[in-house]
Amino acid sequence: MAWVPFSKNKFKDKGLSQKQDLSPYKTTIAVPIYKFEFASLVSQIPLLFVKGEPGFIFCGLMGIERNKNLFIDELGVWTGDFCPSFLSSYPLAAVHSAEEMATLIIDDSSDAIVDNHQGEAFFDITGNPTEMLNRRILSITKAHNEQKKEKRVLSLLTDFDLFEVMEFKLSNLEGSIDLKGFYKINKTKLDSMTSVEIEKLYQEGAFDYIYANLFSIPSIRNLWNLHCFKNQKRMNKKIFSEGNLLSGEEASGAVETYFSENMLNFD
Repeated sequence: MAWVPFSKNKFKDKGLSQKQDLSPYKTTIAVPIYKFEFASLVSQIPLLFVKGEPGFIFCGLMGIERNKNLFIDELGVWTGDFCPSFLSSYPLAAVHSAEEMATLIIDDSSDAIVDNHQGEAFFDITGNPTEMLNRRILSITKAHNEQKKEKRVLSLLTDFDLFEVMEFKLSNLEGSIDLKGFYKINKTKLDSMTSVEIEKLYQEGAFDYIYANLFSIPSIRNLWNLHCFKNQKRMNKKIFSEGNLLSGEEASGAVETYFSENMLNFD
């Protein structure tokens, strides 16, 4: 991928193909999930915590074997029921500065970018953003705002030491997979918290994340069944082992470069 600032000057005559192409994420098995998506995803995929730098990330697990996203086919098309915002916004995304500003960026190498007459244009004939572009910016802005709230929630959960390592073994008669490198809420510690601590969690909206995590864990079985369906020869091996775990960077797929010139900024 080749992320660059999204500017009117560079992309005034460009648009997006109506054909979805998520090919760059075929090898990404965990992406950030935002609060407004919980209800749509809690029964579809496991919503888990990944330890990165500087803190935890809340993500959706989309595969149980490294580099194999079970929901994106060979053509780059999403095959699941609900496509997470992080993916559906592609090839547009946002990168965040230390001042919490969001900068709109685009993957300049994406095949989805076409001349404006070949797809949905970014800008109309008067030079104003089209409905399509405004809709995507709105979605990315919504995700950006949720990220700021999420940081406070995950920081609070960390302070209360509510995370525990999740080790899950999936198996059938033909093989098994040990799933490691993820975290879940420690239900025992949660149940032993004081009323004052519970109130703090409630005030920050932390229970939305807690329940989404706990209620989605059985969805791991969905991934295993889909994995077995797509692999006629199922392998008995450990996919995630110590020293070979997903990092926060890998889980989020975040772009770390902050662009400061010729860009479209939004709060």
